Amino acid sequence: MPGASQSDAARATARLVRSLHDAACYPHPTGEIAVVETHVSYVILTGPRAYKLKKPLRLDFLDFTALASRRSFCEDELRLNRRTAPDLYLRVVSITGTPDAPRIDGPGEAIEYAVEMRQFDPEALLARRVERGEVDGELVDALADRVAVFHAELAL
Repeated sequence: MPGASQSDAARATARLVRSLHDAACYPHPTGEIAVVETHVSYVILTGPRAYKLKKPLRLDFLDFTALASRRSFCEDELRLNRRTAPDLYLRVVSITGTPDAPRIDGPGEAIEYAVEMRQFDPEALLARRVERGEVDGELVDALADRVAVFHAELAL
């Protein structure tokens, strides 16, 4: 999508995400394919794996308009999040082909990049655990302690 306007790139990415609903795009067997959209990303859920693509947009606090910057931000996300979730964050993959016929880790030049992760059970999300009444003060304190230790150990 080099040289495309932000809206052209957004349309191409939306086509790409629609095309990634096809199990043939993946180098592994898939389950039901679903998409979770955030303000800056699309997360494609495939059953065994999840693929997080950055939207080609520019906001006051980030610029994902260039393919190279999306790749760089994927690499940063992988590096940073592996510190606390090394079993979930696997690698950065290239998406090749075209927006209408993409391939994860396929041959040819990359048209997009994504962070490949192990997909986890959505019932494990903290929000779901709160809904089920599984979160108490002890768990919150333990989580807060873990976050405090993590931050204290970071190199400044």
